[in-house]
Amino acid sequence: MNILIRVSGVIVRGKRILLLKRTKKHSKYPLHWGLPGGTLQTPGTPLSEFLENRVDYLTGMKFKVKQKIWFYEGIDKAHHALTHVYLGETKGDINKKNEEVEEIGWFTSEEAENLDLAFSDWEIIEDLVQEGIIL
Repeated sequence: MNILIRVSGVIVRGKRILLLKRTKKHSKYPLHWGLPGGTLQTPGTPLSEFLENRVDYLTGMKFKVKQKIWFYEGIDKAHHALTHVYLGETKGDINKKNEEVEEIGWFTSEEAENLDLAFSDWEIIEDLVQEGIIL
């Protein structure tokens, strides 16, 4: 079993959350939607710094971590995933500039219910609704 250290960024505008649709090239959750972020490949990089760079790469927006808000743990047959979730702010407009992302959009929780979501992202969205961060 592999241990994965993941980071996810919560970016909210007008009570809507930013979600990315993964391309079919992904080995895990192809064509599923999720929060921007990724899996740490090289130990030694602070998670917040890794996430800021990753959001910039995935969306073209400058992301600044404001605070770590939650930690989630998920276990399946092949992985033990430890996901750190950070709330942050962005500057600039979406400028998809890579081959990892098929679509990017802003969603309410009701709209997100109809999406195929990756990892533990639905649990994170439910918590964001309970906290009043998104609708």
